[in-house]
Amino acid sequence: VEKLRECPPVKPLAVTFTGLIQCSAEAGHIHDCISIFMYMQEFCAPNIGTVNAMIKAYGKNNMFEEARVLFERIKKGRIGQQNPVSNDTKLSPDIFTYNAILEACAVADKWEYLDNVYKQMVLHGHSIDQNRHAWLIVAASRAGKSHLLDHAFDQLMRQGKIPHISLYKEKICQSLQSEEYDKVMNYVDTIAKGSMDISKNDWTELFKKNTNRVSKDRLRDLSHKLNNFVADDGLRSSIFSNLIESLDFLCGLDTSPEPMKLINNLRTMKYDGETHSYSNTMSLYSAGENDKVTGAIRNRYIMNNGGMQEQNPKHGTENDTIDPFATNEIDYDMDDLEDPNFPSSDEILMQWRQDIREKSLV
Repeated sequence: VEKLRECPPVKPLAVTFTGLIQCSAEAGHIHDCISIFMYMQEFCAPNIGTVNAMIKAYGKNNMFEEARVLFERIKKGRIGQQNPVSNDTKLSPDIFTYNAILEACAVADKWEYLDNVYKQMVLHGHSIDQNRHAWLIVAASRAGKSHLLDHAFDQLMRQGKIPHISLYKEKICQSLQSEEYDKVMNYVDTIAKGSMDISKNDWTELFKKNTNRVSKDRLRDLSHKLNNFVADDGLRSSIFSNLIESLDFLCGLDTSPEPMKLINNLRTMKYDGETHSYSNTMSLYSAGENDKVTGAIRNRYIMNNGGMQEQNPKHGTENDTIDPFATNEIDYDMDDLEDPNFPSSDEILMQWRQDIREKSLV
């Protein structure tokens, strides 16, 4: 109530309607959301927070077309044919608007439209929150939009941020599919340098969920190269021994005393004269973490388990979230992961800008 008193005369009404829409959406009453939204326009102009709440509600209820129409109207600066408050500031999408429509696209498997919206979002100076939407980028990549993953990954690396572990996992699967084992080694090594870990169960779960892309022959080849890599260069963290054990398990390799001795020795290594034991290292991601980006995307999103959060009417549709990876700086040579065959984020951005100009999208 005190916050409403501090608002301009018209704003409390808009904030109140937005709050009612949010409450109805959280209770699963989408028709009430629509009724309140329509009724609201008779008294005041919806603000961008209201629009974000409606797009989010449409997406949560698998009403993609309604979400798309509302988003396209906002891009034009108005919601309907009539503007009830003529002197209102022209509406335009913000980062929360883009996030809401991207989520709606992912739930409805509208990957072409998601591709288009993502490019518009980047060209307008916004970037995706990897801590909340890494699953969305991975899902798009698996649906054939791997360039979105390339752009997001490259952009994060250039900013000195550690990409979310699920982005690394998808990169590893892509590299395995194309039999680029050196890239796999680089990604695993970089994960280790970033003080992250992947348990044996996590590796096993990842490869089992991607059998359509990662064959047993490729896993055997990776196992062979990985053993040579570890024998030559040593081990940086338990992630390597976990990967070796997972590959041996999946490929049915003979776990003779010598390989097991190697793995056990790798668990306790000496660096700079100090002994570092990895026997009690805990994985940052439990088995099944990959489920966030595979299989039950719709159910996870609709059940409000991570895909949707409460809207803050003052700031849009997302609460402030602390990203444990966003402030961590990674200490490694950027050349380790650069590939001359792939365009940089800047080159991708220039191409997107040219494509969108040709299509008159912006």
